[in-house]
Amino acid sequence: MPNDIIFNLAFLSQILFISVWLPWRVTIKARRVIQAHPAQDYPRLYPQSPSWYERALLMFAYLNITISVIGLFFWLVYNADDTKTDYVGIVWAIFMLQGLPYILLEVFAFRTWRKMREADERTTRQATLRPRRLSDVISIEQLSILGIVFLVFCFFISWVEQFNYPWFGGIANVFIIAGTYAFMGGVIIWNLFGKSKDPYMDDEDRMRRIRHMAKQIWIVCIALTIYAMVTISLQAFDLHAYRQLAMTLYCQLLVAGYYVTIYRKEEINFEVYRGDAIASPEVSS
Repeated sequence: MPNDIIFNLAFLSQILFISVWLPWRVTIKARRVIQAHPAQDYPRLYPQSPSWYERALLMFAYLNITISVIGLFFWLVYNADDTKTDYVGIVWAIFMLQGLPYILLEVFAFRTWRKMREADERTTRQATLRPRRLSDVISIEQLSILGIVFLVFCFFISWVEQFNYPWFGGIANVFIIAGTYAFMGGVIIWNLFGKSKDPYMDDEDRMRRIRHMAKQIWIVCIALTIYAMVTISLQAFDLHAYRQLAMTLYCQLLVAGYYVTIYRKEEINFEVYRGDAIASPEVSS
């Protein structure tokens, strides 16, 4: 069936994109940073020995290779399965497994920032006096689009509820989506008004990263809402065979947004990590 062929290619794309191509891009960027900013010139960037970072990158690569092999195994299982039964659970499980290296990468970053704070011996620090506002990291246009998507979702739930499907959660779906929005908004506010995790990062770089993170969260919220409407529609119209395709496309869209907003090429002032902490900015990517 055409749907089986499309899902076959999409599932393979998920494995190669998230566990092969993206780790390769992340590793290349990290190695370029290490090569362009050696420890002897930028000691503040390395609260631990440079070899420790090299080992971490190697572990990141090995973990992704292992996960890609697991994913390819289940892809072959799907191709050998004559029934081509519902693989939504397997697609989601593989996606959760694929997210593990990136979660560990975030844990690694938090540990590095903690080591930086412990090694920071400065008694005075510079701070920007201009108060931060939520509009500094997310625009009114983005909030308006998100509000429109949520209203469409509410009308959609109201429309589906009239059919009295026994499996339909009704208004609970609205509360789940609204709760997700509130949690994601809290993450943005915590990063915006909370203490800087990197003690050396200048305010401009910090605000840029928070804007990228806010955009990523904005994409996730919209994608989640649309995916909820798609899955409910497939269930309502008895199109169960397309649920696995919708799942793998949704997973890849999330990761694509993650890459574009977090790991894309960006300018960073690495001069703050020099031993003498000179103020003149040098930007690099």
